[in-house]
Amino acid sequence: MVAAKDLMKTSYVKVDMNDTLSDLQGKLRLKNQTFAVVFDKKKYKGITGRKWLLTSRIDPSKTKLRNMTKRASKRGAPFFVPKLKPSTDLTEVCRLFASSDTRALPVFDKEKLVGVVTARAVMRKIKSEYKGIPVTELARKKLATIKLKDTTADAIKTMNRSKVDRLPVVDRFGRLAGIVTEFDILKRFHKWPPTGMRVPSSADHNRWSDPGWEAGEKQSMLKLPVENIMTPDPMVCCASIKCTIAEAIDLLIKDDVNSVILVDGKEPAGILTVKDVLDDYSRE
Repeated sequence: MVAAKDLMKTSYVKVDMNDTLSDLQGKLRLKNQTFAVVFDKKKYKGITGRKWLLTSRIDPSKTKLRNMTKRASKRGAPFFVPKLKPSTDLTEVCRLFASSDTRALPVFDKEKLVGVVTARAVMRKIKSEYKGIPVTELARKKLATIKLKDTTADAIKTMNRSKVDRLPVVDRFGRLAGIVTEFDILKRFHKWPPTGMRVPSSADHNRWSDPGWEAGEKQSMLKLPVENIMTPDPMVCCASIKCTIAEAIDLLIKDDVNSVILVDGKEPAGILTVKDVLDDYSRE
């Protein structure tokens, strides 16, 4: 039986509670990673990633990770993720990934952190179970999209509301023109000024009225149309709506992304996410 100990790795990006958010972002970029393990000196505190950077409404060059933890309870904190044991079986690993918004889960032997399991490693392990199964058996046909002329602020709000890290960009005829991801936005705004990337409170996770920007807030960055920062087609990670789940998983692993866009001709017709696959496997 496959367990967490068979999937885990012992090398990963580490950050300290006294590091700033800019430090976190820089380390993730340097290692081309999407998550980091957070420590308070030598004590494990949790796992965080670049998606949290995108939604944080503070100055990353000055704000330390320690200060952010004071704003939330345990499960509300940006660093909290479930813990695995070395013996945790593959089905349970999939269930915990599917119920968590994270790219990695820590493995603890008693009180000692011994490694991390990535969603990518799990996908590699379960891929063979989906050979020959049409992607339409698992894919979601309804997906959030954004238009070429919509703004970066619109993209951020839609990502947060839909709980995705990428959005297909469509032209006025509904054809796939590209994709905009959280990483595209982070790369564009590598060094955010104090007010440059703030999303107003009305645009936060659970409040979706039309935003009223706070007085004096800089809007120039957020007003950029997504066509200025998107990855254009045909560089988009996409697959035919007629492919198999295993073929789609291959793309998810190869590009290390959370989702693959499914197309029917030139139009986006669905989406398959890592979470969809892991959730399905956990129910078997």
